[in-house]
Amino acid sequence: MTPLSPGMFGYSFLRSSVHSDWAHAILDTTRAMDIELEGFPYGNRPGVYEAAIRYDHPLRAADKAALFKTVVKVVAQKHGLMATFMAKWNPGLPGCGGHIHQSLSDREGKKSLFLRPESRRADVRT
Repeated sequence: MTPLSPGMFGYSFLRSSVHSDWAHAILDTTRAMDIELEGFPYGNRPGVYEAAIRYDHPLRAADKAALFKTVVKVVAQKHGLMATFMAKWNPGLPGCGGHIHQSLSDREGKKSLFLRPESRRADVRT
């Protein structure tokens, strides 16, 4: 394995300490903007973080996702770093990209509308 081999990296909360000032600035700024992050661990590649933005109404969630990217770029620049959301920023490393997890429930928020009653996993909650 080379020093940048993807096999040498795994998800880690400890590796975040290298840029903890930057990470805390991200968390503080997003919190102040009502963008709650459920997780912000260092990803499985060099320089990759994974952010889980808490669910919200679809339009608010879309706004928060766009604002989050801007916050990360601005805060990175203030810390002498450059943030990118490119799917493959380095040809020698695996790519990464954004994705969305979604759920759909009834108006009371109690019943998943994605789950079929005949499903073997009827005990799964949204």
